[in-house]
Amino acid sequence: MRSLIVLYDEDCGICSAAARLLERHSAALRVAPIGSELGSHALRDLDREE
Repeated sequence: MRSLIVLYDEDCGICSAAARLLERHSAALRVAPIGSELGSHALRDLDREE
């Protein structure tokens, strides 16, 4: 089963707070900073223009 990955800007306070909230309330989500290894892996097939 594939899980939903939510990527966020770790330098943004609102984004980080929302990510923590999502992590606490949904075990079905994977939450990671966009610049993390998981973020890079999730975005590997996208063109930078996208």
